[in-house]
Amino acid sequence: MNGFIPFLCSSFIANTFSYNYPLILVYSSSSKKIIPIVMTYPLLTPKYLSMHVLRTICSISILFSTQAVAQDLTGVWQGNFYSSGTLMLEGSYKYEVQIVDNNNKLEGVTYSYLTTVFYGKAALVGFYRENNKTVVIKEIRMLEMKASEGSDGCLMTCTLQYTKRGDEAYLTGNYTSVNMHTGLACGGGTVSLHKTDHSDFYKEKILLDHKPKVPPTTVEPKKPITVPPIKPITPKTPIIKVPSKPIEVKKPIVKPPIKPIIQKPIDVPIPPVKRVDKPVNRIPIDTTPKPKLPTVVPVTIKVKEQKEVLVKNAPTILKERTNEVATTIYTDADFITVKLYDNGEIDRDTITVYHNNQIVVYKQQLDVKPIIVRIEINEKDPYHEFTLVANNLGEIPPNTALMVVTAGEKRYEIQLASTEQKNAKVVFEYKKTP
Repeated sequence: MNGFIPFLCSSFIANTFSYNYPLILVYSSSSKKIIPIVMTYPLLTPKYLSMHVLRTICSISILFSTQAVAQDLTGVWQGNFYSSGTLMLEGSYKYEVQIVDNNNKLEGVTYSYLTTVFYGKAALVGFYRENNKTVVIKEIRMLEMKASEGSDGCLMTCTLQYTKRGDEAYLTGNYTSVNMHTGLACGGGTVSLHKTDHSDFYKEKILLDHKPKVPPTTVEPKKPITVPPIKPITPKTPIIKVPSKPIEVKKPIVKPPIKPIIQKPIDVPIPPVKRVDKPVNRIPIDTTPKPKLPTVVPVTIKVKEQKEVLVKNAPTILKERTNEVATTIYTDADFITVKLYDNGEIDRDTITVYHNNQIVVYKQQLDVKPIIVRIEINEKDPYHEFTLVANNLGEIPPNTALMVVTAGEKRYEIQLASTEQKNAKVVFEYKKTP
């Protein structure tokens, strides 16, 4: 908690009374120190002196008791950094910083790019000092990089100042940088960022999983409700009124019983029934033994056999280039959805995609809008290969793509890179969970 809590010590005032310099102690909770403040006054009577001291205490309380609200820097910060061009290419680079703030300890990633000349993504660590609103961000390693031929990457360390104007938050300051391989200085410049809700790339998982800080809330305890005691109710004795005159009871009228009329039965002669024996047609039972029907076994393709068929019947371009398996995904889902994006800046990368040696995407350009392919996978058809072939290297080599896979409730993100000598392959295999 930042701020100052002033208090007055009467013993110090008594000791300094003869010099007419009252002493006030102010406690700083941020530095955890007691700061003495000597107040100078003209010669005053004790009555007016006490009034002045009291007013001074109130003024200092109002001035220093304001507490700084802890800032959460978590989010996306966008802007620019300017290179003076000592060893880095001179110019204004676009700069995006995704920060996760855990009690003033920072982590996340940075994106920096200059048209099609340079693109870099780096992991960062840092810290935030609340007392002077200083933010330090240090790039510790390069995660992705595309650069023109002959250039190299540099890791930056930014020393920034946090400011806020209304609802807008800003980070401004300077940076220095070193070569990612040699550690030699690359030069420096200025940085200017503002906080925003969107990203020019995609929000990192560490940022999406972060839970924002929730200030503690104090709940006043509820006062117990007192219920007044209930007085017992004494039941009253019911009053029964007795009629003065006797009630006459009428006798019921008894009617004589009605005798039932009994009819005599009439004798009707019944003719005798003759029995007729009809012949019974009996069906002969076939006792000849019948042949047994063959048991139907479901046809399943073995993964090993399917791999051999795919290798044997592969198109020429898959045989001429190396097919590097980026990853193998095992799933029990019935359907798989594959989405392909350009990984980084749009630099006119075009690709052809083969699914089990069959073309499903032909010479399409990667963009922010995905190329979508859906396949069915099951026990009868358990093995599927997706091979990404580079038709060109775009403006910034190599040809890179981001593959986003949805299999049932699971989601995967795979970074792929292909050249004119190497293809990128992803394998899907059906594996039923026990």
